[in-house]
Amino acid sequence: MRIIVLEGIDGAGKTIQAKMMLEALRGQGNKCLGLSFPDYTSFIGRQIGGLLGGNLNIDAQSIDPHSMALWFATERLQCFRNLNPSLYDYIILNRYTTSNAVYQSLRLPLSQRRAFVRWVLELEHEEFALPKAHTTFVLDIDENLSTHNVAKKGFRCYCGYSPDVYENTSTLASARGIYRTIAEDEPSSFKIVDCMLSGLHSMRPAQDIHREIMDVVSRPFCGTLIK
Repeated sequence: MRIIVLEGIDGAGKTIQAKMMLEALRGQGNKCLGLSFPDYTSFIGRQIGGLLGGNLNIDAQSIDPHSMALWFATERLQCFRNLNPSLYDYIILNRYTTSNAVYQSLRLPLSQRRAFVRWVLELEHEEFALPKAHTTFVLDIDENLSTHNVAKKGFRCYCGYSPDVYENTSTLASARGIYRTIAEDEPSSFKIVDCMLSGLHSMRPAQDIHREIMDVVSRPFCGTLIK
């Protein structure tokens, strides 16, 4: 069983790449499960949606990073508690523990971010015993293209037609930098995928990105997440 994660800032194409990967792997005869976090239909996911959408008396940017990280981690714990990963050849995750580490750590001073990332990973993988990913793909676009793509998403159940509290240009730029730092620190288990056309402010064709991802997935060995 291999767990493959798609990460990156909003609008980078994670959902379409997860769908394409699932279709390709199932087409090869593999038993696959696809999950997306947060799941806004779950009890905890609905609370997270309210915090991200600014629909409650307090929003995700106002809650301290450790407390907000617990919301996201608990939602994953709820999902995995009745799940047997050994039933599948592949589990494809659209966002996972790295998203939690990235988006909560960016609100801390630079000197505290690495320690916070380690805390989140210890919380999710050690205390909550969530399985570690074998390979994490960071789909990389800049914050301006991200904002452009987010604006085209239309209505979303947790924030309507507006961007959520993390989808502003400065937050996206900071999140992108942290994603790249984490990935560059762990090259055996993280792969940065450049999703922008060289010299152009637009996305590479989805099929080209898919082929690059599947080239890595088809290799016999994948590493593990940061310890």
